Amino acid sequence: MDSLQIGDIRSIETLYRETEPLPDLTPFPYLSTASLSTVTLPCWTPERRAELAQAGAEMVEMEAAGVAQATREFDPAIPVHAIKIVSDQAGAEADPVIGAGLVKNPLRVVRFKFRALRLSHGELVQALLAALLY
Repeated sequence: MDSLQIGDIRSIETLYRETEPLPDLTPFPYLSTASLSTVTLPCWTPERRAELAQAGAEMVEMEAAGVAQATREFDPAIPVHAIKIVSDQAGAEADPVIGAGLVKNPLRVVRFKFRALRLSHGELVQALLAALLY
């Protein structure tokens, strides 16, 4: 179910709001694609992750569907791209960096944000530059 690893970068093509399919996004050239579910609450359990995976989601997050909806309402002709980097395994065992109590522990939030910043600057920027230059 979780074939993606922390640090993997994907351009989102197929989008879901929870388990409901939404219009496809425009893939970013030269990046591998994945399907994504936008959820309203974090995906803490393996059972919830399995439910989303069964609907087709390879990745889970909380923003893309809202951004896509707002963009399409503003101007349906604007292509919508979403590029995501895996920062943790949804529904897997609690990540030792953040633990299961992310929302209740400010230090864990800082650790998680630091990891996301490190991943985005260390890997995402390089992948985007490579995609744009080639």
